[in-house]
Amino acid sequence: MRWLRLCLTGFLFFYPLLWLSVSLIDLLPKLFSLVLRGYKLDRLDLHFWMMRIAILPPEHAPHPARGSWAYALRNEGVTLAVLLLVIVFLVRTKHSQHLFAGLGVTFLGWVALLSPTLSSVFGRRWTSPRALFALFFFGAMCIGLRWIAKDSSPGGFFYRLAAPLTIFGLPAACFSLALALASEEAPWRPLAFVLATIVCGALLACTIPFRPTEPAAAPLTWTPAVSGLLATLVLAGTIYAGGQALDRKHASEARAMLDALPPIPADLPFEKLFFQKGVSFTAEYPAVYGSQASLEMLKQLPAYGVNSIALVPYGSGSSKEPRIQRWDNGWERDDGIRQLSRMAHSLGMKVMLKPQLWVRPGNPMDLDFPRPQDRAKWFVAYAEFLEHYTRLATEIHADVLCIGVEFEKMSAYETDWRGLIARTRQLYPGELTYAANFGREFESVSFWDALDYIGLDEYYPLPDDLSTQDVLRRVEAVQKKFSRPVLFTEAGFPSVEGANRKPWDDPQAKLDPDLQARTYDAVFRTFYDKPWFKGMYWWKVGTNGSGGLEDPSHTPWRKPAMEVVRRWYTGPVREHAD
Repeated sequence: MRWLRLCLTGFLFFYPLLWLSVSLIDLLPKLFSLVLRGYKLDRLDLHFWMMRIAILPPEHAPHPARGSWAYALRNEGVTLAVLLLVIVFLVRTKHSQHLFAGLGVTFLGWVALLSPTLSSVFGRRWTSPRALFALFFFGAMCIGLRWIAKDSSPGGFFYRLAAPLTIFGLPAACFSLALALASEEAPWRPLAFVLATIVCGALLACTIPFRPTEPAAAPLTWTPAVSGLLATLVLAGTIYAGGQALDRKHASEARAMLDALPPIPADLPFEKLFFQKGVSFTAEYPAVYGSQASLEMLKQLPAYGVNSIALVPYGSGSSKEPRIQRWDNGWERDDGIRQLSRMAHSLGMKVMLKPQLWVRPGNPMDLDFPRPQDRAKWFVAYAEFLEHYTRLATEIHADVLCIGVEFEKMSAYETDWRGLIARTRQLYPGELTYAANFGREFESVSFWDALDYIGLDEYYPLPDDLSTQDVLRRVEAVQKKFSRPVLFTEAGFPSVEGANRKPWDDPQAKLDPDLQARTYDAVFRTFYDKPWFKGMYWWKVGTNGSGGLEDPSHTPWRKPAMEVVRRWYTGPVREHAD
């Protein structure tokens, strides 16, 4: 009966403790910045998995790169300092003798450990700061597991070991398995990691002998399990009511912000075949679309000659079933798209709306439904998804609408796509394109003649001398076949060594921002003055301003590549060509 009570207590307290731990680990570094570094509160959100705040940095505040010591100290360092203070306080006040103190410290250490280590399990590279802080958080988790073992189980080593595995390990493993299955990913990777960290932590915590003078575990009643049930119900109800109230508040603020921006004239014509000096302006937390931070970031782009932005809302799809779901409450909400579009137009910029799908497992290129009935269901679902954004594009006066992105296998069904294009033309008076993946898809799409631009996600590899002649030959062949202007709906290179060989990848390689700048320049030199070329959207500039010389990702922001963009976008080349 004691083990049943332990198990129920663990399951019933799992959600409240997980929510509090995730919320605290996200909040602590931001609260530090709000109190001591002059940041301002931008937005508060209540979700069923956490409470999050978005903050605005003071003007000209430095942006340390992810993975750097400065970034780690401002984030993991603050969290670790608070966690250590909590542990010291619990020990000094003898509260470490209680089961719930052990559970609380265990959750905080475990959740803090998950962020750096799980991201590495899924391909993000280890850095020295990440490894060091992960070790510290693992140690904190072990302390909590030891307190659980000491307070919840009488008996020898195996009884002590079973206690933390029952009250914490089993609920954590079930949660991780459910989360993995819900995301349609292979569940063994996160599950194996969760089990390994907890089992290793429990073994380490219980291997060190307990002092004979330490008190035996107190009798365990049903009270903790009942308390856990009540805590779960109260927290879920509070989050639901508070989340609804905050959503209404954000919607009201969004309407007020939208009303304050200059309106788009009702009779404003849709410009035809204009040159687009663009960047993909993607939503990056915490600066979600429509936040004050995203609007402030947008205002910086015209200084670089940017005259167009691509707004990229996401939905979700499955490579196993023909279904698609819009993310109405994601980072790219419709209200945020309305605000950014209105702001962009007021700054003299054009807008391309480019809805995309996150596909799990896999990616959009893996979508393939060879059975006619499944394929028909998918195109019906996609038509509904596209129609929503088509109507939104008309409402916000998006100057270009991208009807699809990198459906390498599905784009072979020409008749279905021509039907989608015809329906889109009925609802939207602007220019249309499709974003084909470089290589086989781009060179085999058969419906370019039904669109206004031939759209290419330009990630063709370049040789080490950065010659672009082979890429030019491939692009010109498609352009001449269909007599349509070409638009790079995406283009980019990460800022690492070898980026020219796999431009589409985020490899774990040595930083090389100068190579990124040279690849940008090579693409500009080859295509920029071609009369049939109508521009590009570099991938990507995030709404949160992330980037910098220590950032290996595709963003050019605060790197030499952005100065290349400024030089070409503000130069005289296109003015003469047009």
